[in-house]
Amino acid sequence: MRFYTKIILLILLVAVMFGGSSFLLANRLMEKELRASLEEKGKIIAQSLTEHVAQHVMYGEMLLVRDALLATVKNNDDVEYAFVYDKQVMSLHTFNKGVPQGLLEKVSAHDPDKTYHTSLISSNKGAILDIGIPIFAGASTYVHIGLNEATIHEQVSSLRPQIILIIFIAVLFSTAIGLLLSRQMIIPLRQLTAAIKAFGAKTDFKPLKTITGGKEVTELAGAFQKMVSERENIEKNLHLSEERYAMAQKAANIGSWDWNIQTGELHWSEQIEPIFGFGQDEFGRTYEAFLESVHPDDRQYVIDSVNVAIEKDEEYDIEHRIIWPSGTVRWVSEKGDVFHDQSGKPIRMLGTVYDITKRKAIEKERERLIGELKKALAEIRTLRGFLPICCSCKKIRDDKGYWNQIESYIHKHADVEFSHSICPDCARKLYPEEYSSMYGKNISKSE
Repeated sequence: MRFYTKIILLILLVAVMFGGSSFLLANRLMEKELRASLEEKGKIIAQSLTEHVAQHVMYGEMLLVRDALLATVKNNDDVEYAFVYDKQVMSLHTFNKGVPQGLLEKVSAHDPDKTYHTSLISSNKGAILDIGIPIFAGASTYVHIGLNEATIHEQVSSLRPQIILIIFIAVLFSTAIGLLLSRQMIIPLRQLTAAIKAFGAKTDFKPLKTITGGKEVTELAGAFQKMVSERENIEKNLHLSEERYAMAQKAANIGSWDWNIQTGELHWSEQIEPIFGFGQDEFGRTYEAFLESVHPDDRQYVIDSVNVAIEKDEEYDIEHRIIWPSGTVRWVSEKGDVFHDQSGKPIRMLGTVYDITKRKAIEKERERLIGELKKALAEIRTLRGFLPICCSCKKIRDDKGYWNQIESYIHKHADVEFSHSICPDCARKLYPEEYSSMYGKNISKSE
């Protein structure tokens, strides 16, 4: 049901309720006024009758009293009965079979300080208003008349058509005014609603023109325009931030991802697909598609790390290999955090991934160079510091205090092999004959 229809129905409902309430109130007010008028009329009749019969009662002229009672009932259509009542002596009345016992019980308790008494009595003819006036002040003898309220209802019934007509005209007039005012309010609200829908759907949205429809509607339209401006600024700044973030991710070769643990759906930035070797929109956005790209030897390690992060709420920080569709093996580093709902149930996981293939290659090369360097260093032996050497036999003392042949010590500490030979001077000195035969010189032993 449309809002405007609801407004119309509400106005009609209020109008009907107002009309019904007005009708009931008018009935009550008329009945009250007519009852007051009837009571005032009854007081006048009762007072006149009291003055007329007072002297006859005092002198015991009962026939004249009875005639006056009957004449009062006969001459006034509203009067149902009339009687004179005394607590000590039963008096005259206009009833055919005597004063009803219920009526006597009602009128027997009179307050002597009041100038008259009224009682509402039920009868087979309807409600009867009984009015009692003492013959004179302080007397125990009262003159009573009973006024039938049926005339009140007759008068009210006769006035009801006029009342209904007046209320109907008032209801129509108020309904017309309500519809006119609601239309003036609904039209700008419709424009505002259409603008909000277009703005929410981001289709064919145009700034609102000046809207008039009351202070509240104008303020609402102004608040909406302000909200639109603020949202446009936010979206503009957000778009700039996203562009900068995307450029930063591309420059650093970093991608971000958002994994819905419940559905398995993955959302990620544009840089994710190039990192995994895919073109735009080629990488399936599911957890299973991600696992398919992980190197088979690292796949279980990745699954276990994810499960530990979810179940034990530990940090997700791992390095593993992936395989591009072309077969190229790459290295990536992943970091992420798990988020839970109010009950503590894990619902999503956010994180980043970046390519570390170059770093891994550098690390591998560094390890290779370090290994080669260690190997080279292991093959190099150096002699450092002071070497204690015998000035006579030329033996060298090691750090344990032992004396070693010089060639043995150098071989041990410098990885040098010795081939024993003899220099010409020593050969001439030690082996002169052999030296002479070898070099053709005659050398004496004394030399």
